[in-house]
This record gives sequence, structure tokens and C-alpha cells, in this order.
Amino acid sequence: SDALSGLVDQLESEIPRLMVKARAGDYFRILKDLYLENNSRKVILFLGSNIGNFLPEQLDDFLKTLSDITSTGDMVLIGFDLKKSPSVLRDAYDDSHGFTKEFNINHLVRINHELGADFNTENFIHHAIYNPSTGAMESYLMSTCNQSVYVEAFDRTINFSAWESIFMELSRKFSLEEIDQLAVKYGFDKVENFLDDKKYFADCLWVRK
Repeated sequence: SDALSGLVDQLESEIPRLMVKARAGDYFRILKDLYLENNSRKVILFLGSNIGNFLPEQLDDFLKTLSDITSTGDMVLIGFDLKKSPSVLRDAYDDSHGFTKEFNINHLVRINHELGADFNTENFIHHAIYNPSTGAMESYLMSTCNQSVYVEAFDRTINFSAWESIFMELSRKFSLEEIDQLAVKYGFDKVENFLDDKKYFADCLWVRK
């Protein structure tokens, strides 16, 4: 894709000695392909906080895949969003500028454009809550009225009741203890946790046992 090609050009320009090969695909397929194609020592980066968007069973599958495709001495650097005050999280996921709202509403805009739906985005509001039992922020779009939406691509009409919700996003937060437990569970040793000044985020370096 153009995006990947642009990243390759940028990396090769900034680090001329670096050989870059871009691959497009989901996390699981690309990791398995790399394992089959390359027997040398690996350092796998999974930065940002995407790992927090996995459902529990997806998190298990992802870390099990990492464990399966790595050998003793291989390393992984994974980004984790850390647990923090619920008020800080609410400000991030229900921000006063409406960035998160627009991010989620844009999904409806894309469905309209790409699947021929007729969502009226004015009839939905963004709602975000923190679930302390799971340590996750949950984002929803809520229908403000009884309404019907037709999706041409599926030739299907979807009916919404007033205040019915659409689950949009899970953003789990982790404690350092939980992260260390994940490392051990999937066959890694912790090397170091790199934290920001506020201890809001961690890049965690693990080595395969």
C-alpha cells in the first residue's frame, strides 16, 4: 500500500544501513510468516497500546503466538497503557474537544460510504465508561431515538431502540504486576519496563526463556 511504501522510504532515508521489507496483513498471519521465513534471532516490536484493544481470548491468542514463534534469546518490546485514575481515563476517552467521539462516529461514516448504509450520525452520541473489574475503558455509540438503518451491501435493515448502544472499543489498562505475570505465563523473562514521567505508559522488554 502507499502508506507502507511511504514508511519504508522514510526509514531507509533516516537509517540508510537498515534493510526494510514491508508486509501487509493481520498480526497473527504476519508473525507466523516471519517465523517460517526467518530463523535468525528476532526482536519484535509491538508499540503503542494496541494490545489493550484485544478481547481476553484475543490477548491470549496473540501472546501465545508470540511465544510459539520465538526462540530462546529472542526479544519483544510491547507497549502497555497503565492503570491510572478513572478521571484521567474519562478525560482521555470522553475529551472536551470531541476527538474520541469523532473517531467513533467516523466508523458510521465509513459504513455509509463503503457499504451503502444510511446512518444519520446526528442520531448517535458517544459514551465512554471505565470498568474497574476488567481495568478497561469501554466506548459506545448510543442511539438517541427509535430508528432504522438500511445497509445496502447486506440488503438488511437494522432497527435501533432509543438509547440502545453499539459497542465500539475496548481499551484495557494494565498494572506492572499484571504485565510481569503475562510475561511469565507465556514463557518470557522481564528485562526492563520503560516508563514515562507520569507512569501512565510502559514499553516492556521481554526475553524468551
